[in-house]
Amino acid sequence: MVIDTNKLEDILNKEIEIYTELEKWTFDKKQSLVNCDIKNLKRIDKEIKKYTAKAQILEKEKFKLTNSNLLLKDVIEKIEDKEKVARLSNLSEKLKSTAGNIQKENKVNEQLIKHGLKMLEFTVLSITKVLAPEVSAYNYRGKTNKNNTSVKISSISREA
Repeated sequence: MVIDTNKLEDILNKEIEIYTELEKWTFDKKQSLVNCDIKNLKRIDKEIKKYTAKAQILEKEKFKLTNSNLLLKDVIEKIEDKEKVARLSNLSEKLKSTAGNIQKENKVNEQLIKHGLKMLEFTVLSITKVLAPEVSAYNYRGKTNKNNTSVKISSISREA
């Protein structure tokens, strides 16, 4: 298997640039989730989609170049020039590290979104119970609740 190592190095450098941008946008997304900045979240999601599409194009180019489903590590091992192997291995590690950071941030973002949804559900249920106690006797499927205990929130209790 003969590989144009200069082209592979070019692709890896471009991927690192894209993944670095994705890492930045993913971190910004976390900050927007914490600050409940919906307008900024929409803008960030558009940017993330744009960079993800670019990364997919580069991945296809890399696949065409190597003509295989081998891992990048395996492709690099087949290269005979030690200097090129060292450079490509370094780029591969940098890419892997950046992708790992993005995965970590995405997991945090996922937890923030889940927490936000739970808080939203709790808030809606609390408001519903105060405004329409007869509705609180039913769950979201329309069946009667077995544990029909009303939740009291101090600020709502005092105001009501």
